[in-house]
Amino acid sequence: MESRFSLIGALLALIPKRSLTRAAGRLLEHRVSRLLIPWYIRRYSLDLTDAILPPGDYRSLFELFTRRLQPGTRPVDPSDTTVTSPVDGVVEAVGVIHDGTFIQAKGHAYPVADLLGGHFPDELEEGTWITLYLSPADYHRIHLPLRGKPLQAAHIPGTLFPVNRLGARGVRRLFARNERWVTTFSTAAGTMYLVEIGSFIVGSVRLTYLPEEIQRTSDRKVPQKWEVSHMPTIGKGEEIGYFAFGSTVVLLFERGRVEWQSHLKTGDPVRVGQSLGFIREPR
Repeated sequence: MESRFSLIGALLALIPKRSLTRAAGRLLEHRVSRLLIPWYIRRYSLDLTDAILPPGDYRSLFELFTRRLQPGTRPVDPSDTTVTSPVDGVVEAVGVIHDGTFIQAKGHAYPVADLLGGHFPDELEEGTWITLYLSPADYHRIHLPLRGKPLQAAHIPGTLFPVNRLGARGVRRLFARNERWVTTFSTAAGTMYLVEIGSFIVGSVRLTYLPEEIQRTSDRKVPQKWEVSHMPTIGKGEEIGYFAFGSTVVLLFERGRVEWQSHLKTGDPVRVGQSLGFIREPR
């Protein structure tokens, strides 16, 4: 099995991922892509019951991917002591950070510092993390898991391996190799690290809470950081960005501050606003 996944990783490395992603992105945003919408809905069994627009009103596949939902269709757990899901998707992995490492997929553990761009905050040792995967059929907007004040936003360039189960098991250190944003917030659970990971076809992550100039000047070749502590606090459940097509979010919290729901396990479906865990008082 290990050799099989090593072969998969080698084959994925040969694909011109960024060129194909750019080409796909142009197609997905073009009006001609709307002709593919009926096929796409059938292919991925999209449930558009909660969407604001009916299928025929989307002008492109990109608009369908980034669709908005009707108000009230994703109720947010109102408790000040819960952490809610930032996305619709499935639990890819969940656990506690040991010796500065976390698990990407079964048998694939590597340093959290690699994921965060080279720095491992001491307070994350024995902290908690959860990885959520969004499929092409999912609602693709990202919402804040709990009320928080933005502290820092970092854009880390990289490649664009697919982040589905095949990619997660076949490419070592996948999340640390793909293009991503690392955003930190001050919350009732201490500092929260929210990592939005780009993917094959997705290409970029749009963080709508950030000023437009940051979005425009992020360089794909050079890591960049912006201090954003001057920005106002964002409410629990508020939208902060979106993916196109499908991707992955990783949430990390300081040690002793968040306890995940005991029933959470790999493969569990989650929805925006659903409680994932409980905030614990610092000792």
